Amino acid sequence: HNVFFSYSRGFKSGGWNANPDSLTFIPLAPTGTGGFPFTRNGVEGVIFDGREFDPEFSDNFELGWKSRMLGGALRMNATLFHTNFSGYQLQTFTGQSFFINNVPRVKSRGAELEFFAPHRSWLFVQGGVTYVDTRFGDHLGIPDIDEREGERLPLAPAWSGSLGLLLDLPLFDTGWTLLGSSNIQYRGRSLTNSDLDSGKEQEHFTRSQLRLGLRSPEGRWEITAFAENIEDEVQGLYFDSPFQNGSLSTFPSSPRFYGVTLRVGFGGPY
Repeated sequence: HNVFFSYSRGFKSGGWNANPDSLTFIPLAPTGTGGFPFTRNGVEGVIFDGREFDPEFSDNFELGWKSRMLGGALRMNATLFHTNFSGYQLQTFTGQSFFINNVPRVKSRGAELEFFAPHRSWLFVQGGVTYVDTRFGDHLGIPDIDEREGERLPLAPAWSGSLGLLLDLPLFDTGWTLLGSSNIQYRGRSLTNSDLDSGKEQEHFTRSQLRLGLRSPEGRWEITAFAENIEDEVQGLYFDSPFQNGSLSTFPSSPRFYGVTLRVGFGGPY
């Protein structure tokens, strides 16, 4: 058994938003909220200059445990983590372009448990589960998105996990090897855009895959049959449709598909 503690500090450089959305006009916004006064079509408001964004810093703390038990037949690891971000660089797709702005404070904390269990020399079982709570901090300093305070970040589900099998079995004394793998993954619900619009929610889903094949005695070729997304679980990454206010578009994930792969090595094992 091994117990460890670690601390690390990260840095990401600032940069520039080179797109038309970098200057944002908010009508009727009071001048004391930042930016500078501006009048458009007779309406007074404030323009926020978002062309430049600042660096991002992070402080990460981890407390963990690593173990090897049952004579090496089971390896189990657990980690608690807490990360504080300052100047978090939040990327948003506006329907026309990507825009980055800084969020003063973001916190991410959670726990992870993973295991690896080899059975003899030809079958391996591995898996893990993660809980993470990643949220916006206090006052964001941008009048039209202050409602994000304390909310979860996009694409940051609370729960995720996986379970897998790996097979590498010699077939008696033939020299052939039976290969196989199976994996099932779970991902909890999350929002897919930083404006936290409930219409852009991605539901929790489970997907699995299966592979089974043969490897030749000299290892020069391998043929494998596979099936991906066996449940035919299709999810979408939602975003605002370009030039269509109030409409949503999506990048759908791959549906169920299957096939055969042939790999050949010339001049020796591939």
